[in-house]
Parts: sequence; structure tokens; C-alpha cells
Amino acid sequence: MMQRIAFDCVFTLSKSDFKTATMKLFSISIAIFTLAFSTPLSAQTPCVNGMAAGYPCSNVDFLSFTAGSVLGGGDMNDIWGWTDPVYGTEYVLLGRTSGTAFVDISDPVNPLYLGNLPSAGSSSLWRDIKVDGNYAYIVSEASGHGMQIFDLTKLRNVVNPPVTFTEDALYSGWGNAHNIVINEASDRAYGVGTNTSSGGLHIVDISDPLNPVIMGDFAGDGYTHDAQVVNYIGPDAAYAGNEIAFACNENSITVIDVTDPTDAVQLSRTTYNSQYAHQGWLTEDHKYFLSGDELDESNTGVNTTTFIWDVQDLDAPFLLGTFVSTTPAIDHNLYIKDNLCYQSNYRAGLRIASLDNIASGLMTEVGFFDVYPSGDGAGFNGTWSNYPYFASGVIAVSHIEEGLFLLSLSGSISDLGCTDPNACNYDPDAIEDNGLCAEDDVCGICGGNGSSCSGCTDSVACNYDPSATIDDGSCIIGGTGIVVTVGGGTWDQEISWAIVQDDGEIIADGTTGSLDICVGNGCYTFAMNDSYGDGWNGAIYTITSTVSGEVIDSGDLNTAASGDGSSYGENIFCIESGEPDVPGCTNATACNYEATANIDDGSCEYESCVCQGDVNGDGAITVADILLILSDFGCTTSCSADVDGDGSVTVGDVLALLSLFGQAC
Repeated sequence: MMQRIAFDCVFTLSKSDFKTATMKLFSISIAIFTLAFSTPLSAQTPCVNGMAAGYPCSNVDFLSFTAGSVLGGGDMNDIWGWTDPVYGTEYVLLGRTSGTAFVDISDPVNPLYLGNLPSAGSSSLWRDIKVDGNYAYIVSEASGHGMQIFDLTKLRNVVNPPVTFTEDALYSGWGNAHNIVINEASDRAYGVGTNTSSGGLHIVDISDPLNPVIMGDFAGDGYTHDAQVVNYIGPDAAYAGNEIAFACNENSITVIDVTDPTDAVQLSRTTYNSQYAHQGWLTEDHKYFLSGDELDESNTGVNTTTFIWDVQDLDAPFLLGTFVSTTPAIDHNLYIKDNLCYQSNYRAGLRIASLDNIASGLMTEVGFFDVYPSGDGAGFNGTWSNYPYFASGVIAVSHIEEGLFLLSLSGSISDLGCTDPNACNYDPDAIEDNGLCAEDDVCGICGGNGSSCSGCTDSVACNYDPSATIDDGSCIIGGTGIVVTVGGGTWDQEISWAIVQDDGEIIADGTTGSLDICVGNGCYTFAMNDSYGDGWNGAIYTITSTVSGEVIDSGDLNTAASGDGSSYGENIFCIESGEPDVPGCTNATACNYEATANIDDGSCEYESCVCQGDVNGDGAITVADILLILSDFGCTTSCSADVDGDGSVTVGDVLALLSLFGQAC
């Protein structure tokens, strides 16, 4: 994720220009956009008919999800992995705003959170992690953070997890860094986007992991946002075996020979119509470099675009082609394994493209898993990064606001699949069983969890679902429907909000626009966030009852009852005496009066329950009724003994009653 910080010059930008050039990430507070008190969703689910565990998918299966609140809290960011060379255990290293979480995924359906390594400085949205051997190297944009070095073998024997870890060493050759790049073949670390070397390559020898030593730097092309450094095996014979850096430098793809770190040499600098050259990765033969531009989607309105660079001549790379996705989401980090490109494209989730025709400048999407199903727009929510290099085939994906997804390939892009011919997702082409054979659920959905036909079946509830055939216990009785409307400001794209119960559970969240929901009686926190930190700029929220039309609450971030009023704020609103809408006859004198009805639906009728001749209403026609007629004889107005219904009490009423005498009603 981009952040450009200048240390050696002073410049002035308008708010509009600065926002165009700066990352705008929805940074929701720890208490809000993590699913508090959540546990892993451990029911692995195959991707069937385009869905897995409620998420849109194609050729990617769901293994598990663990909420960020379970992993130490905060927003998630970078992700990497380590496999224990002795025991083969696989671990996820997950960056968060306040530290790094370590997760044992030896059972990917039931991952185990081992503990947290707190940040070496203040919290930051930006944290980056890489591994060399048995050590993790962690950097952050937090001022004075340096580079944490952590011995990963300590993960083997964690007693009573989760625990709080401490780093084993701290490199202080820089303060803040945007990213850390490691070439495992040379045991070198490259700090990029640091407060040294003009933000360029800060080269460190990590062959002695706990005693890192600076080797040199390269500042000749200014700020480097991200890079990949390799021992080169590509076709350019002039540089065979050399250590080469492929750097994304905001407005260029820059190639540097760093074989001699004291005399790094720029081989080429290739520009294009860039908005912000962000990150990229080499194909495994080092012939092509794929890169993403983090601001072209939001600034120019193009769909997700991947740039395909031919780097077979390191002195003269050129743009071979572009791959334009079907979604408008912003691209972030991408990695390549086995001729597949794994892209974390924010709101579009994990997207997987085949590189079979990359020599022709072509990529083809062959799979995806959408971790942000509510939309694919050009916003900075959803997945930050992914790690596809585990030998087990597990793909680890970080979700900024929510937590950790563990996934696996399936279908046509995997040799794994269901080999049970009795299963509803039987794959006759599968070579090895993936353990995800499924059966139809109660709704008839293969691999489903019954949710497609489940819901509230009580018509009295405000969240009644007429399409549901199985009641899931979600009915809200005594609540009311509300409409949350947010917007009207000059920078609405920075806005997010959530409605939170007393126990910390989020019952609704969103950005701008309107959302209809059903809530029970009680008081709630309306939490507001602005990703830029300058308030809502004229935007307001309104909460309106769908029953009465009454405005229950309204306000904005700037005047919030609590919070800083610029980046985060909270107001409290209450739903009191909310009653369900119960239509029926509300007239107590009607034959079909309903005591529970609170809305008269015009159905009242007064004939079916009337027994003609039973003047005293005792259920039978007797002498007592004759005596009442005689006592009311001659009445012409509002006559209680008017048996024949002509408006008066006469001989006709006496004769009518005598004809019915002795009958029971």
C-alpha cells in the first residue's frame, strides 16, 4: 500500500492533489471493523456453482476464516509465510496495525493463533514482512520502528497460546520503511521507502541474522515503493548470475544491478502513463515482469489493469501488453507461482490468472475468491495481500478489515478435487482427493450450510423473510425496521460507518448511500470513520424508522459525542418501544377482533358471530329474551332488542323471536 513521505524538501499540495497522490485506506478502529468475539469459521466449503461459504468464487475452495479480533485486533495488512524445515509445519505471518500475528496452519481448517509480536514503534497501517531462512524481518512506516528480527523456531514450542513475543534483534539503520525486500539466495535485505538513501534501496547483509550490517545503497532513482531482487537467470547473458533489483518507483519500472552493493548500477528506467507504479513480480523464468498501478483505477476509471513488461533485455525493457480485468477494483500485491499470477485486488478479492500466453502479452483469469462480496468498486477495502507459496497448496489471504482467509485451488487449475463419485461435487478429472467432498444441504445446495433457504419465518418479526423455509432463529420480535442514509459531503469516498451492539458485535456497516435493516429494542453505537482524517466534509447520516417515518437519529463525524471528530467518532442511538407491525381487526366489538393487532387492516366484520334472537347474549333463545323485547317494546332508536333489524322494536320482533325460540346459538 502506498505512502509517499518527503524528508528533504518542503512542498505544498492542495487537499485534492494530495489525496490523488496519497493512499486512502479505510482505517477502522480496532473496536469496530474487527468481528469482536468471533472464532474461526471452520467448516471448509468447496466452490460449487460459483459460491463457497457465502463468498463468490471460481476454482478456489474455502478452508477457513479467522477474524482479526481473534488475531490480536486492528486492521490487517501484509502477509507472508514460513515452513519449518525440520517438522514441515506451515505458519502464516500476518501484519496488523499494532504488530505481527503468528498462526499455525498445519490444520488449515482449524488454524491456531500462537501469539503477537508488538510493533517496535507506534501503530501504523503499513507493515511489511519477509522471511530468510528461519528468521522473519519486519518493517513499518511507524517513525523509529527500524527492522524487527524474529527467530521463527520459537513457534515450535508455544505453551498456552496466544502469547506475546519479543524480537530477537532490531536493526536501526533506518527509522521507518515502507517495505522490506529479501533475496534469500544472497541473504540480503533491501529496505525501500525508508527515511534513508532518498527512499531508494538500503542494502543490508543478513547472513548473520541477529547482526545485520549495511552493505551499501542505491539512491539514484529516488523513492522505491516496492521491489523484487533476484539472482538473475533470465535470457540477458550480459547479466547472468548477477543480483538484479526490479523496482517500482512511483512513475517508472527501474532495473538496477546490485551485485556490488557499494556500486549499484542503474540498467534501465522505463516510464509509462503512470498514476502510481506500485508493486510487481517476475515470471519464474525472469523474462517478464508484471506490475500493478495503484491509482489508475480510481483516477482514470479503468478496470483493474496489470502491466506486462518484457524484461529479456535488462537495458531496454518495454511494455508488451496489459491485462484488463472485468472488475473496477484497485490492484494491490501480486505474486507468481507455477505459471499462475495471484493478485490481491482489494474489493475484488483474490484473482488468479494463467500466464500460459504471457509471451504474447496475454493473461487469462482462471479463478477467484471474492472476500469483499458487497462490491468491486475502486476503494481501499478488502484484501491487502496473499501468500501462495505453501507446499500444501494453502493460499493465505489478508483482509484489511476482517482477518485471515485460508483457501486452496480447485477445479480446472488444480490436480486436487473430490474423488468420491457419490459426492455432489465429484470431480472425475481429480488426481488426488482434496478432502472437500460434499453433499447437498437441507436446501438442496451442494456443499451449502443451509443458509440459502434459512431465515426468519415468523411473519410478525420485522426481519421476516417470506422466501425462507427453515427458521434460523434470527427473528427480531419487538424491533423495527430502520433506514441508514449517509452522504452529501465533498469527500464521500473517505466515509465508512458501523452499527455496534453493546457486546461489540457489528450488526451493519457500510459507506455512503442507504441501507435498510431490522433492529431490536435497545441502544446502539453508530461508529463513524474518515480514512483521510479531516472529518466528513459536509456529509451527514440519518437513521429513519420504516414504520413511522420518524427520524430516530442524525449527525456527522465532526460533531460526534465521542472520538476525535476528524478520523473517528461515535454517537449513541436507541430503539425504544419498537413494536412489530401486526395487522388485523382492532375493534373489540367485531366478531373477528384480534387482541394482538396494532394496525387495523379493515377486516373487521360483525355478522358471523351474531346469534339472531339471543337478545341477552347468553348463547340461547329463552323466555329471558322475550322479556327483554317486551321491556324495549316501542323503541325506534338504537334498539338493543331489534331482532328483525328494521330499526325498531315491534310485534315483528316478537314473532321473529318466537320462531327461533328454544334454539341454541
